[in-house]
Amino acid sequence: MSTQKQIQPGEKIPLKLTAAERKLILDDLLCLDQDYEQIIRETPTGKPVMMTLDDLYDFGSYFAAEFNNCKDRKQQKKLDIIFKKIQQLLDTYINEEPSSILKIEDAHKIRMISDQAVQIANFAGATLVAAEQLRIKTKPLENFCLEPGQRDVLLLIPGLSKRVKNKLMKEKPLTVAEIASMMLSLAEDLLDGGAQKQVALLLVARHLMDQLEEGIMAKAEQLENLEAESRPKANSDILYQFKITLLGIEPAIWRRIQVQDCTLDKLHE
Repeated sequence: MSTQKQIQPGEKIPLKLTAAERKLILDDLLCLDQDYEQIIRETPTGKPVMMTLDDLYDFGSYFAAEFNNCKDRKQQKKLDIIFKKIQQLLDTYINEEPSSILKIEDAHKIRMISDQAVQIANFAGATLVAAEQLRIKTKPLENFCLEPGQRDVLLLIPGLSKRVKNKLMKEKPLTVAEIASMMLSLAEDLLDGGAQKQVALLLVARHLMDQLEEGIMAKAEQLENLEAESRPKANSDILYQFKITLLGIEPAIWRRIQVQDCTLDKLHE
C-alpha cells in the first residue's frame, strides 16, 4: 500500500541542500537549466530549495546525466547523495494528477538524452571489439554483480532477449557479449518513457559501464603479465654494437652505438 503524501499539483516541497552541495550544483553540474540555477541562487543559504514534483523529476535527470559522464569516484558519490535526496522526496509525495514526465518538448533535453543513448551504445560497441581481441567475448565477466534494484530495472527493458532475462532472473553469470547487448537494449529504451525511468536507466548504464571497463582492463592486464613472463629475459652481460649510416648522403654520415642486450622498446629509447 502506498504511503505517499498527497499534495496539490504545482505545490512546492523543500529540498534541503548543504552549502557544499549547492556549490557543486552551481559550479560542476553540466548543462544545468538556468531556471534551476536561478532558484538555487535566490534561495538563502540554510533555507531549503522549494520545487514542485515536476521540477524535481526534471532536476534529477541532470544528476543522472552528470553521474553517467563522471569518472571521478568521489564526485560520483557526492552526486549520488544529492540524487538520493531528490528520489526520497519523489517517493514521499504524490500529486492529485499524474506527475508530468521529462519535458520532451524541450529540444535541449531531447538532445541530452539522445547523446547519452549514443554514448552508451558506442561504449557497448567498443567493448565488444576489445572483448573480441582479448578472446573473452563469450566468456562470463569476472566479478560482475548487480543490486536487486538494478536487476529489476533491466528486466523491464522490452528489447532484452529471453536468454538474458532468464539469466538475470536466475542470477546466472553473464558473458561480456550479453552485458553489452543489455547496454544496447538499454540505450534504445532510454529514449522512451518518463524522467524517473530515464534516471533509473542512466544509473544502471553507469554501473554496467564500470563493470565492463574494470573486467576487461583486468583481463588485459592478466594477458600482459603472462606475455611479459613468457618473453625471454635480456642478458645484461652481452653488448651489441651497431653502425648506422644515413642513405643517399655523400660523404657518408654514420654513428656507431653500443647497447646491452635489451628489449626493442628500450633499444628505441
